[in-house]
Amino acid sequence: TGNEVLEEDHATGRREFSAADPTEATGALASYVARRLRPQELAADLRDAFSADAFANRAYAIGVATLETAGPKRAKVYFEACLDRDPGVQWARLKLSLCDEKLGDWDGAEKLARAALDDARTRQDRALEAAALSRVGVLLQWRGEFAAGREAINQALAIARQRGDRSEEARLLNDLGRGFVKQGSLREGEATFREVLARNRELADRRGESIALVNLGMVAWQRGDFEGAKDLLRQGLAITRDLHDRDTEVICLTNLGAV
Repeated sequence: TGNEVLEEDHATGRREFSAADPTEATGALASYVARRLRPQELAADLRDAFSADAFANRAYAIGVATLETAGPKRAKVYFEACLDRDPGVQWARLKLSLCDEKLGDWDGAEKLARAALDDARTRQDRALEAAALSRVGVLLQWRGEFAAGREAINQALAIARQRGDRSEEARLLNDLGRGFVKQGSLREGEATFREVLARNRELADRRGESIALVNLGMVAWQRGDFEGAKDLLRQGLAITRDLHDRDTEVICLTNLGAV
């Protein structure tokens, strides 16, 4: 429920990219990283242009890839470079907030998330507003301010429902479930994770399904239902192996070892 994805060491090697200028070279590197991470498809963040500045977009994309593969400390450099080039890329500010959270700088993370939220409301960018509210809500829950955290996440949920974004609804419900469990409200947490599981199955989101199963497994473990916990975690593990999702597989194996 509150477990972080374990980071793995990755093999390094020398790669050279020929290009007419640094921006083009950065783009080539970002595309290479994306293909290495998701060879079956181009990473979604590389398809999105958040800035008129190509360098800012590529710095953001490399930051996303680095966050997945090398962790928040290394990824911060790219998000900071993106914002230095174009301070208006609020999605990079939210990624910086996530990095700071993972590095233990809760105050810095919340300040960044609230700055992005203020900008989203000024520009009436509803998608950004929902994402920023989610960040603020998660941070408040982790500080122990559960009522305020749930209020922020529920506001984000309302926006997701208005936009018809069912995947985002499932993700936000998962955030609510994690807050309930952290508060010790296992019954509410379990009910919320079961709703997340049902929604992800409806959406055929197998990775979301595996995460919901893992979270339900950890709730069962906290209730003392060790056999139930193992069954749920094994179901989640089977899906992660089908998807070749190494990060979630490591979480499943780690939690199975703890049960």
